Amino acid sequence: MRRALNVAMSAVLLLLFSFITSYYPGYLSLMFILYIVATLAISLAVAGRGAVRMVRDLEYVREGKRLLHVSRDVVERLRRRDRELSDELGKQHRASLIQMAVLIAAMTVFLVPSLRDAAIAALRGAFEPLGLDPKMTQFLVFLALYGVFFLASNVATILSSRRLEKLGGPLQVPAFYTVTSRGLILEGRVPLKAPLSPLEVKVNTRRRFLELRVKSPSASGLASSATSRIRLYHENPRELESYLRMLSKERG
Repeated sequence: MRRALNVAMSAVLLLLFSFITSYYPGYLSLMFILYIVATLAISLAVAGRGAVRMVRDLEYVREGKRLLHVSRDVVERLRRRDRELSDELGKQHRASLIQMAVLIAAMTVFLVPSLRDAAIAALRGAFEPLGLDPKMTQFLVFLALYGVFFLASNVATILSSRRLEKLGGPLQVPAFYTVTSRGLILEGRVPLKAPLSPLEVKVNTRRRFLELRVKSPSASGLASSATSRIRLYHENPRELESYLRMLSKERG
């Protein structure tokens, strides 16, 4: 449902921006400003709701009995000993570069006058043989221009997300963390409230970590990976596993 709503809103915005650009170009700057303001307002409202919920969960988890705390020094020492981590993070960064490359290409076309004019001229040449009203032709030109970048952006996002999914999802490595009887706190500010319900628990005693694969909070959107990984370094991963199992749904 959310994905369908995102697509519908994007389609409406494409039509609206194309219409304003073609018929009322003088209002285009105002339209962009209103769009940015509306986007920021929605983002702040969503972030505010999420922040309130996070603070409430953080206080709840923090009030539980402390079972284990792994300090920054311990995590950093174990990270340095894990020679495979840099390669994993490198693959993750390369997967994310697809979106960045498309964004840079789009901004380059829009910001460089010669490239922008060449793109518009090529599209106008495709629509002018239809013999439409000049304003309608202009509308179709900008609709196609915006549509191409919208499509390319979403295709790049989907490809990037699929590559990340093949890696198991985006990897997060908290610098320190605490386990209490009510859940897990990452870096003193991100709570995972019990009962924990990871999709998968992976223990690697050789590399000294336990990894939780969890569902991403925004997995229903086009721009997100369905799952993410939280890697917790510890001298004895089996001991950490025993604590987390007690906080999972498997143990109630």
